Amino acid sequence: IIAPAEILRRLQPLRQDLERLLRTRTDGRLSSHAVRVVLFGPPNAGKSSLFNALLRRRRAIVSPHPGTTRDSLEATLAVDGIELVLVDTAGIRLTDSDVEAAAVHRSRESVRRADLGVCVLDATAPPDAETTEALMSLEPERGVVLLNKVDAGPCCPDLQGLLPAEVEAVATSAVTGTGLPDVLALIRTRID
Repeated sequence: IIAPAEILRRLQPLRQDLERLLRTRTDGRLSSHAVRVVLFGPPNAGKSSLFNALLRRRRAIVSPHPGTTRDSLEATLAVDGIELVLVDTAGIRLTDSDVEAAAVHRSRESVRRADLGVCVLDATAPPDAETTEALMSLEPERGVVLLNKVDAGPCCPDLQGLLPAEVEAVATSAVTGTGLPDVLALIRTRID
């Protein structure tokens, strides 16, 4: 049996190391090189499909039914030697469901903590309240827009007119891979 005083003595160097680490990191990340990139937007815009396409593996469950993603998923991705923590979030929308409301709250928190917020929109769908809500969550100095699903048709003119002029937008398709290199290049440019 080890005496409590001996346990405290042995733990002291560990405590000092942890305190030093906490003093040097204030944003909750342990890696000083990781950049937090959060995919957010209305339900069924293709956030999880883009998450999987960027990772080049099926990590997130994808479904045509709104509300499939409930918890944020994180995965690490390297782009030109820079470590990204890619985050897939639940769709941002108004809801009466407590469970969905909790998921939306987590999404908003993830966007707030992001180094780069990536607003994913269905390029073919006319804008609705959920699209407007997602765009209002976008911070131009820390955000970009991905117009997803361009494989399904042309970009809706009403949506293009709603996009903030100061925010860069890229047309992409998680299904065909169209625009994915442009997405990665844009992320790389914005995190420099």
